[in-house]
Amino acid sequence: MQLRNSLLGAFVLFLLLDLELLALGSALLLVLYFYLRRNPQPAITDYKPELYRAPVDGKVIAVVEENGEHRIDIESSYRDRAVLRFMNNATVTQIVLVHGSYLSKESPLFEKLNEYATVTFQEDDGTLYKVRHRVKNTPLPLELQLKEGQKSLQGMGYGFLCNSITSIYLPKTFHLATLQEGMHVVGGESILARKVTAS
Repeated sequence: MQLRNSLLGAFVLFLLLDLELLALGSALLLVLYFYLRRNPQPAITDYKPELYRAPVDGKVIAVVEENGEHRIDIESSYRDRAVLRFMNNATVTQIVLVHGSYLSKESPLFEKLNEYATVTFQEDDGTLYKVRHRVKNTPLPLELQLKEGQKSLQGMGYGFLCNSITSIYLPKTFHLATLQEGMHVVGGESILARKVTAS
């Protein structure tokens, strides 16, 4: 909201000052802003608490085991919707936001310097999982619209981020869906994993 108002204010100011080139630049950024924030509701026909859906639109770039957890990396580009979505119904227990740079993914300092946010979720049965959103080179900043203690609802939006890499950390006991590198997933719809419950 603040970014939108700033871009709109800059556009009007540049028009009033007869700075047409800068006004055009502001207008193009406004168009990009609204395009990335398009937010159709995900097509979830039935809610199943054991299913975990993708938190972002993008391409799967890695599925690995790391420190006793499954890690799924999804890379989003400017063509993808920039909406961040809840994977499942849970409570937000921790938010860690680290401000930083906006370097390209190819930079050797990408992992160390780029801005990121890590959100940890806990379900009623104690299951913990986390999602980390790391910014790539983008003119639009990471925007989170959630707070610790907030209840999440599967598929609903909780922020915006374009051109990023999202890493999902799930317990090793979860069964992952058939995920292949290069596969495109849709935030709030595509199933990434299933929680196995003792019968």
